[in-house]
Amino acid sequence: MRWRSCPMPSRWSRVNPDDGLLVRFLAYTGARVGEAMALQVGDFDLAGRRARISRTWSNDETGRAVLGTPKNSKARTIAVPGFLVDGLAGLCDGHGDGDYVFRAARGGPVNLNNWRNRVWYPTVRGLGMEDAGVTIHSLRHTYASFAIAQGADVKTLQMQLGHSSPSITLNTYTALWPERLDDVADAIGALRERELV
Repeated sequence: MRWRSCPMPSRWSRVNPDDGLLVRFLAYTGARVGEAMALQVGDFDLAGRRARISRTWSNDETGRAVLGTPKNSKARTIAVPGFLVDGLAGLCDGHGDGDYVFRAARGGPVNLNNWRNRVWYPTVRGLGMEDAGVTIHSLRHTYASFAIAQGADVKTLQMQLGHSSPSITLNTYTALWPERLDDVADAIGALRERELV
């Protein structure tokens, strides 16, 4: 199965610029939404274009939001594309290391369920994509498809996405890697010719 890229429509900018930036951050870094919403100012090295993922929001058995470790219980550092840096710097500017980057109106953490109901679902409906199966998690697959199309190897993608092993990455995205049997055969033939000279 091939993952479809989710468009980044201009409608996001009409909702709230911070919401649009969050969506772009998810689509262009592959972070899980709970991880992105748990990012604090001190987690960013914007000059180095890196973010440290060390916590995530999830729901406990009662449905209450709790802060915990990422899915495989390991922190990781992800790369951030340069075009996101100015927007992220704007969200970080004037805030302490312990402040959330993506904040609620009152400055605390964004409640994922509220954000999903008030921002994500209405926007997806407004774009006429409610029947297309587009979820917040689709943005993670969008990132993976972009990365693979640009030549990302399995190990790099595993590290960025935070999978516990390369086999999970391969099992999830194997159809996206191009078949290169002829390229490899030609390269081996060229190597042989060079070595025979």
